[in-house]
Amino acid sequence: MKRLKAKFNKRLFIQILKFTVFALSIALLYNELFLKEDFSTFITRFKEGLVQVNITWLVIGVSLVFFNWGAEALKWKLLIADYEKVRFFPAYRAILAGVFIGFFTPNRVGEFAGRLVYLKTDKKIEGALLTMSGNIAQLLCTVLFGLASIIYLYDQNPWPWVTWTSFFITTSALLFLYFNLDRLSWLFRLVKVPRKLLRYFIAIKKLEKSRLASVMLISIGRYLVFALQYFFFFKAFHSDITFFQTMVSLAAMFLTQTLLPTLAISEVTVRGSVALKTFAPYLQNDLIILSVTYSIWLVNMLVPALTGGILFLFNRSKDVGT
Repeated sequence: MKRLKAKFNKRLFIQILKFTVFALSIALLYNELFLKEDFSTFITRFKEGLVQVNITWLVIGVSLVFFNWGAEALKWKLLIADYEKVRFFPAYRAILAGVFIGFFTPNRVGEFAGRLVYLKTDKKIEGALLTMSGNIAQLLCTVLFGLASIIYLYDQNPWPWVTWTSFFITTSALLFLYFNLDRLSWLFRLVKVPRKLLRYFIAIKKLEKSRLASVMLISIGRYLVFALQYFFFFKAFHSDITFFQTMVSLAAMFLTQTLLPTLAISEVTVRGSVALKTFAPYLQNDLIILSVTYSIWLVNMLVPALTGGILFLFNRSKDVGT
């Protein structure tokens, strides 16, 4: 009887904690979106009809959000397959829960924590390591596309072949590290990580190069979905920017954002400022740039985060597995 009561109290405490976190999150979100001048001013101008929208292109752009997070779910499902078989839709729910948790952590580093709620208790550390492997693949895409974009846009080197040779050497080195993540175990020994924890690193060692290659290809595909989404939104807001110009500017924007330590909840205004700079070479209409940037943030981050928050509140362990 006492055991049942203790179990009930524990569940009640966890549920209250979840509701508290969710309520505080909503309060922070309201403060960020409606009490900050930049975003509220944009909303006012949008409501006044200063921005005309092509609904067809808008709907196409919005629909890509499912492919965006679907690719992330597929990637995560593939990475943890050796430890736990998770169906696609439970994996998708786990990704959305991760978006909610990551929404309030610097550079969304907490995303993996939300996903781990959907894993069995004895596999959470392995799941965290494997999740980080997927994040590294996505980060590599951001860095490599971003570096190429910045070189293309701003390089003033009189011998451009030197710059591009350096870029390809950097690319090769980073890809080599990615496909040999298991060799980084010496870093853990260097900082004298206890052997009890080192045994979890076998999760990385079990990743075949073919699977890492698949994860990288999915990450590149997800990156291209982002670019297409921006392009379709620019079309929706009647901009004549080309897909190549969108891709170049977007790559520079993503790299800059990655280097700036921000919370996803406050990222919207930072993203707007960065977008104005990186899209400036091809587009001088600030209102269109902000309209596209803020709209995509709402579609890609806010809606999935709120959905993930609700899923996080009512998560049950039965959501996991085959």
